[in-house]
Amino acid sequence: MKLSIFILPLLLIFTANSLTATEITPFQIPRSKIVEIKDPNSQRVYPLFIKLPKSYSKNDDKTYPVIYLTDALYSFQIVSGATRYPMNARKMKEAIIVGISYAKYSRGDSSRVRDYTPSLNKAWKKKTGGAQQHMEFIEDSVIEYTPRVRIVVTPKI
Repeated sequence: MKLSIFILPLLLIFTANSLTATEITPFQIPRSKIVEIKDPNSQRVYPLFIKLPKSYSKNDDKTYPVIYLTDALYSFQIVSGATRYPMNARKMKEAIIVGISYAKYSRGDSSRVRDYTPSLNKAWKKKTGGAQQHMEFIEDSVIEYTPRVRIVVTPKI
């Protein structure tokens, strides 16, 4: 009994020290990159999270379908993980994944409410009604950007 009273505090100290000594490093998704693109109408800058298929670097002339996502901070990792096995196993066509994030220098919820609501509503605390403009940005800038630019992703060593 006396031994367990002595061991328990030591165990807690060693556990606490090992937890504080562990560094949390950001994860990386293979063959992905973040690029920034400016909305020519609003002048807002939006990060695009882009993941390339495994065969992308070997096929300069091949075209790929593109999967476009909004809410990139949340959806990009989920869709990247969910499509990895089917694409690698050739159960699904290889595709480029493009996640459109929130406007840079905006709080995510403010950008999301403004960009995803169809009409102005003064009852809301945040600005609303920017869905049409945001859709035009996606159609005219994001979709036009994706096939034109050859993105080079350098592996981390």
